[in-house]
Amino acid sequence: MDNGSQTSLAIDAAEARSRLVEAYERGKAFQSMPMTSDSSATRMQIEDVRTWVDVTEHLLKVVFDTDEEAKKFSTMVRMSFSLDGSPKTRLRECLEDLNIYLRRLRSVIERLDLFKGPVSAQGSPSSDSAVGGKKVFIVHGHDEGPMASVARLLERLEIEPVILSEQTNRGRTIIEKFEDEASDCRFAIALLTPDDLGRSVKDAELRHRARQNVILELGYFMARLGRGKVCALHKGDLELPSDISGILWISYDGSGWRLELAKELRDAGLNVDLNL
Repeated sequence: MDNGSQTSLAIDAAEARSRLVEAYERGKAFQSMPMTSDSSATRMQIEDVRTWVDVTEHLLKVVFDTDEEAKKFSTMVRMSFSLDGSPKTRLRECLEDLNIYLRRLRSVIERLDLFKGPVSAQGSPSSDSAVGGKKVFIVHGHDEGPMASVARLLERLEIEPVILSEQTNRGRTIIEKFEDEASDCRFAIALLTPDDLGRSVKDAELRHRARQNVILELGYFMARLGRGKVCALHKGDLELPSDISGILWISYDGSGWRLELAKELRDAGLNVDLNL
């Protein structure tokens, strides 16, 4: 028995199952959202669900070598809610649609064993030959020194570094380009360097911070790949985000970061040689 189509897995089956189950659990968590009469809070809750749908559709494009399963998942169910209804009514409609998306995703997970795995150029199964097999995205700010050092390390480890500014535009908007290039990567490294100055309204002194785009993209990869496949390197004395837990922080200062980073790449499933 097969899956009834020419669609095959584009990544290792175990990784595919892990990422799809993780996405399913994130979606299930929305079912416990509290009902509220606050229109602003409801709007944010609905946007969170819509974002989950978009991210999950993108994940399905990464997991499979065709867009067939992604299209089945994302076929519109409603996602246009009663404009004149109460906040609770709009959220209830959103959760009804969410249940449909969850059933579709659960169906994919249950059928996963029916899909053929990725095949290398030599004809044998290979996780590194699939989409994102040996590509790592580098998120960076204005300091190009650490970016170049990390890129050189990845090349020594026979991993392709993906730096957004080095990729051709091909008529894409910035966000389209970012999403396309990010979809090919199975690990992300965020470089937090002291490029900006800022402070809380409660503080008197300015502190160094990473660029806002770095924090945004760091959060994106945490949601898309999972915390275990995101690593943040920080340089110098700068304010680190207080609400990002569960990811690895490595100090770029000194020489030990190379080995620490290589170990994280290895533990995330990339085939690397630690004899740096």
